[in-house]
Amino acid sequence: MNFKRPKTIKTGLDITPLIDVVFILLLFFMLTSNFIVENGLELNLPKSTTADEQTQNTQNNLVIFIDQSQHIFVGENQYNFSELNRLLLKKETAGDLALVTLKADEKVPVGFMIQVMDVVRKINGEKMVISTEKLAGGVNETQ
Repeated sequence: MNFKRPKTIKTGLDITPLIDVVFILLLFFMLTSNFIVENGLELNLPKSTTADEQTQNTQNNLVIFIDQSQHIFVGENQYNFSELNRLLLKKETAGDLALVTLKADEKVPVGFMIQVMDVVRKINGEKMVISTEKLAGGVNETQ
């Protein structure tokens, strides 16, 4: 005998379109986001309770790093004072120098930092920022 079987109703949720939409959204956000990568130089910045976050146009800004061994870096390249002077002069004449940020290790002698600041101020005037880390409390009193 040939009995007819009752038709079974498919009771499931097809998530294939959902996976496609999530993948496309992930791809969209990955392609449109900006990744800000700090240089890999390990610095212990000086601490300050009055440090402010700087919102800057990073296109025309120059960041100068000074490590605890008193080496001057711009990006991944190491410079001496005369090379730094030439680099700043070249960027200033090209109009590519809006602001100079100085990031120096807390163990760098003040005299060395002043020498670097003098080189920057000769070319770029007063448009310079010294970077610090913000302390999470009150005033840092060490006596």
